[in-house]
Amino acid sequence: MQHEEYNLTLLTTLTPLGLETYNSSFTIINYAPADKSGLTSLELVEFNSPITLSQQYTILGKVAEGIGEDYDKSGDKTLKQLAHGYQVMEKETRNLAKLVEKRLSEYNREIFNISAVLMDDFWSCLACNIGCAAAIGGGCALVCFLTVGLACEICIDLLGEVELLHLGCEAVCEYLGWCP
Repeated sequence: MQHEEYNLTLLTTLTPLGLETYNSSFTIINYAPADKSGLTSLELVEFNSPITLSQQYTILGKVAEGIGEDYDKSGDKTLKQLAHGYQVMEKETRNLAKLVEKRLSEYNREIFNISAVLMDDFWSCLACNIGCAAAIGGGCALVCFLTVGLACEICIDLLGEVELLHLGCEAVCEYLGWCP
C-alpha cells in the first residue's frame, strides 16, 4: 500500500500441508516512512497454537496496536516516533483479516507453525532476501517431497547455485521496493 506519508508492504508465505491446512506461515509487515527517518524497529512474533490465516492477521493487528500504544506512552522521543507506523500496521492487518475471512475464504485455512516480523524500512532488504530464499527452499522441499526424480534434482541444483539464488532474490526484492 502506498500513501504519501509511507509505504506498507505485507508479504505472507504459506506452505501447504494438505488440501485443508497449511504447515507453516511466515509473514513480514514492513512500514517505511516516506521521510526515510532512519529510525529502526524490528519485532518478532511467534504463535504457539494453530489458527487460521484471518486469525493470524487479526492477532498481528492486536500485537501492532499494543506495541504502538506502548511506544506512544513512552517517555522516549524515538519510540514515540515509531508509534505511528505500528498504528498503520494495526489498521491494515485488521482490514486484511476481514478481507481474507469474507472474500478469500479458500485461503483461510488452519496453519500449524506461524512466525511474523513487524519492521521498519531499515531491515526490509535483509528480511526480503531471507524470506525469498526461505520461500525458494520451502518450495524445493515441497517439490522433492511430492515428486522424485528430475524435478527434485533440478531444484537441488538450483539451490546449490548460491550466487544465482542471491541475485534472483535481490532482483525480486528491488522490484518489490524493499531494497534500494
